[in-house]
Amino acid sequence: MPGRWARTVLVWLTVAVSVAPAQTPETLAVLLQQNRVEEIKQRLPELVRKFPDDPTVLFLQGATEPDGARAVRYYKRIVEEFPTSAFADDALLRLAEYDFALGLYHSSAQRYLQLAQRYPASPLCDDAHYMRIQCLLARGEQDSAAYALEWFLSKYPNSPLASLAASELSGQGGARRQQAVPRAAVGAKPYALQVGAFKEKRNAEKLVQALAAQGHECEIVVKERGRDLFYLVWVGSFENEEAARRKGEQLQARHGLPFRIVQR
Repeated sequence: MPGRWARTVLVWLTVAVSVAPAQTPETLAVLLQQNRVEEIKQRLPELVRKFPDDPTVLFLQGATEPDGARAVRYYKRIVEEFPTSAFADDALLRLAEYDFALGLYHSSAQRYLQLAQRYPASPLCDDAHYMRIQCLLARGEQDSAAYALEWFLSKYPNSPLASLAASELSGQGGARRQQAVPRAAVGAKPYALQVGAFKEKRNAEKLVQALAAQGHECEIVVKERGRDLFYLVWVGSFENEEAARRKGEQLQARHGLPFRIVQR
């Protein structure tokens, strides 16, 4: 995990330990960046006595705790009690990883999505979205995962994970636009939001019904991927991408739906 850790450390963590004579939570965080775990374990008890409720100390306790269940307790405290702390996004990511390791894929996916929604500026967002896709794959939801991989590549083309996502998507076949099935009463504006992709038409219809009940205009579009047909759920009709993006962010916040802006 050193590679990911390097992406999450704030500027103040790059200061060398030698220039800070007083032992503080931040100085030990620097040691964690350097993977000096044993040294942290030796110094940590003193900080726990001095700063028992400091979120950085809690994070260090979790990061050096060999028992996963005990480590989770520290991460939960950070997420619940210190949601604006420097390590809250990383703590939430580790909770999601723990659920994933236990095979709790639904719970794990929810935590990954929560991270992306709560901390949209976090450098861990691409990790969270990619791992959410792995939850879909682990649950056998291949069609939804394929759609989510397309969305991931459009959202994070420069992510270190983009090549993996592209490889996984390629393994499931490319996609091309086919004819549309009869649509709901939407206008002819050039942009829409794609919020779902299903092999079973009835599953797409269920999503359309649920969204329509909330007052959203929807339609179903058919795509062919290899020899398979996919039923895509499109929402709304927009004059420009910015208007579509605002609506998509609202849907994601309210319903947990990832979205992709598409042109008609």
